[in-house]
Amino acid sequence: MLLTLAACGGNAPDESVASVQAILTKINAASTSQCAYGGQLLQTGSDLNGNGTLDSNEITSAQYVCNGNPGQQALLDLQTEPAGSHCSQGGTRIASGLDANGNKVLDSSEIMATAYVCNGKDGKDGNSASGTTALALLAVDEEPAGGNCPAGGTRLSTGLDSNGNGVLDAAEISSTRHICNGSSSSQSQLFTLSDEPSGSYCANGGKRIDMGRDLNGNQLLDASEVTSSARICNGSTGSAGASGSNGSNGSNGSNGQTSLLTMSAEAAGANCTNGGRKLSSGLDANSNGTLEASEVSATSYVCNGGSGLNSLIRISNEAAGANCTNGGKKIESGLDSNGNSTLDGSEVSASAYVCNGATGAAGRNSLVDVVAEAAGANCATGGKRINSGVDSNGNGSLDSGEISASSYVCNGASGQNSLLAVADETAGANCSAGGKKITSGLDANGNGTLDSGEVTATAFVCNGSSGADLSYQTVSASSTVMAGNKGYIVTSTDEAELLLPASPTVGDRVAVTGAGTGGWRITQNSGQHIDATALGAQGINWGYTSSAANVESLASSANGMRLVAHIDSAGSVQLSDDAGLSWYSRSSPRLFRVASSADGNRLFGGERSGKLYTSVDRGLNWVAHESDRDWWTVASSADGQVLLAGGPGIQLYVSTDGGNSWTARESARQWYSSAVSADGSVMLAGDFGGQLYVSTDSGVTWTARGPSKSWRGVAMSSDGRTMLAGPMSDYLYVSTDGGQTWEARGASRSWSRVSVSGDGDKLLAFVDTGGASWSLNGGWNWATPPGSSGDSWSKGALSTDGKRLLAASVSRLVVVADGRSSQGSSGSLSGEASSAVMLQYVGNGRWLALSGSGAMTAR
Repeated sequence: MLLTLAACGGNAPDESVASVQAILTKINAASTSQCAYGGQLLQTGSDLNGNGTLDSNEITSAQYVCNGNPGQQALLDLQTEPAGSHCSQGGTRIASGLDANGNKVLDSSEIMATAYVCNGKDGKDGNSASGTTALALLAVDEEPAGGNCPAGGTRLSTGLDSNGNGVLDAAEISSTRHICNGSSSSQSQLFTLSDEPSGSYCANGGKRIDMGRDLNGNQLLDASEVTSSARICNGSTGSAGASGSNGSNGSNGSNGQTSLLTMSAEAAGANCTNGGRKLSSGLDANSNGTLEASEVSATSYVCNGGSGLNSLIRISNEAAGANCTNGGKKIESGLDSNGNSTLDGSEVSASAYVCNGATGAAGRNSLVDVVAEAAGANCATGGKRINSGVDSNGNGSLDSGEISASSYVCNGASGQNSLLAVADETAGANCSAGGKKITSGLDANGNGTLDSGEVTATAFVCNGSSGADLSYQTVSASSTVMAGNKGYIVTSTDEAELLLPASPTVGDRVAVTGAGTGGWRITQNSGQHIDATALGAQGINWGYTSSAANVESLASSANGMRLVAHIDSAGSVQLSDDAGLSWYSRSSPRLFRVASSADGNRLFGGERSGKLYTSVDRGLNWVAHESDRDWWTVASSADGQVLLAGGPGIQLYVSTDGGNSWTARESARQWYSSAVSADGSVMLAGDFGGQLYVSTDSGVTWTARGPSKSWRGVAMSSDGRTMLAGPMSDYLYVSTDGGQTWEARGASRSWSRVSVSGDGDKLLAFVDTGGASWSLNGGWNWATPPGSSGDSWSKGALSTDGKRLLAASVSRLVVVADGRSSQGSSGSLSGEASSAVMLQYVGNGRWLALSGSGAMTAR
């Protein structure tokens, strides 16, 4: 083992520093002839040839440090410590302990203490000078037995060679330490190493070595046993070294795995005494979209309750009296305690009455009176005042005392007169009992007549329905043909079928109430369908509504009633105001993309190699904006005031005043898709071949988010929190935090158009070659919509409430609605036990659900 010592005298500024020969010390084991109980041979000298090794011809001093008799030898083990957590610049690790087995080697089991002497950081270069530096010398001499060492030992003296003779003279000694031999007793020589804090001994801290004999034999160096101490001080911190080169980039992480959930029947057994449902979940490790047995990581059970007594219901006629003034039905219920399947009198636990309503008086007609309104506070340029109310006295005239509401249709400031037309409305979809149809608009051609092309708004004032109630009858048969204006109380224990009237009159109603345990199902005749959307009935059905080839763009109002579709290269738009039951055409620019406000009145579109266009009157008139560009994407806020547009190779363009003025935002990229929140504050745009870009200040600033993909479709919820993006040949990506983070979901396909409901729960995506996929739980699970396999659906738009979807294939348009049955004899509306519904025929084969309760499903 070699120890190198060097020291520098104080240099005055601008003095040179000469080379210094290192003082080396070599420690070897002493032979038994020199040390009866073993010891260490310390040899020192100057490294004359500078090879870092103390050669034999360089040794100037040799001394022995002998072990005492028969105490255990104290050993030191010095090892190089690499740069790391103990020493940032590397250094020396010093282990110490007693040689318990006498093999003169400090075994790992004998180590009692470990300390580290660390290298200081590189210091600054010294100033040049002409003087020399005094060497630090170490002298090792034998110490006779005496006050310093009772049994003799070794004296270590250090100091600077001031006279340069290479010998440590007595006058040059600055420090002396003793290493004493053990005595003939069993007291061992012990060493302890501890940290020395920065202070008077060591300016930069260091290590302290305490030595002494184990007087009490506990193999620990107690404080009272310390006879001498030495310190090894750290050097001062040098200037920082040059920065190392950057490490290589780590490899990309693997794609995350989709979480899947399956539900299956669980037979009666250990998991569920009475059977139930088994819920299995896990990660889709092989990405095949199916949760296989090896992928299941968690299983839970939803078990059926134990068998109980059957609940019975008995319905009987209730005569007019205290319970029902006009008579009705008495419904008794209870548990079949004796199991005879008959509700005995003693088993009745509850009774209720369904009473006939009193015959109402004939309904009063609503009247409308239109009079001229002079220019003034109500209409700056004059117009029409519309008075409405109920004909209380039945004289057929709207008297002043019968007016309940007034509104105004004012002339335009441009000089075009505002016209109003009032016509009778027959009983039907718009007014079940008939009424008045009011249309209004500006007299664009000045002929004094409101032509059909000038109509900008339509409203209905409907008559009240007759006060007469439906008559009810109880049915228990498995099938029944219903008659108009009848109610049916179903008491069967199996599902009962009730067929709608084959030739109803507009305004006819039917009602069904489930009073049995089997539920009911209303079936249809050819050409008929049931619309129970307003009741929240379950069931998604795809129905053919209109032939339309090569539809390029679609948009929907918030409630899904007012729809717009543009056919590629056509100079017109197709419009529907009744959720797709009927369509009409209006002239328009050749729009490549189209968007709609929440009420469906304001439309916004863009041409390829053309201009942007807005309409505030549902397509009657269009106003051109901006320069000719390749507009591939447009989006609108709910009120139609905040608009966003873009295209390949151009910037994004934003308007916050309904299209009157525009500002270029962000850089020119391949903008293929965009979306805007309901209030216009949040915007999302997809760069084909780049990232997704999000703005939260109506397009003023944009932030790149998500991975780089070939983005072709983006959409968001009304509040902008849930976002959906579809790239080409990749997975769908969903964000639930306003675009800050994105997760891959669904399958890897060539996605094109996407849509999101207002609450963010229902997500819809289309493949460019045809095919739809949707999620009903915010994007966690995806499936093919039932009934969508009949055609190659390639684009669609959800209503804000998510209950209606407008979709298009290469040859047709379809409106898909929650709670609307399929058309014809294959369609039906079913209800569980205790559910009820009232339907009214509104024409064109459509039965509309007016009211209802309980769970229902349209098929």
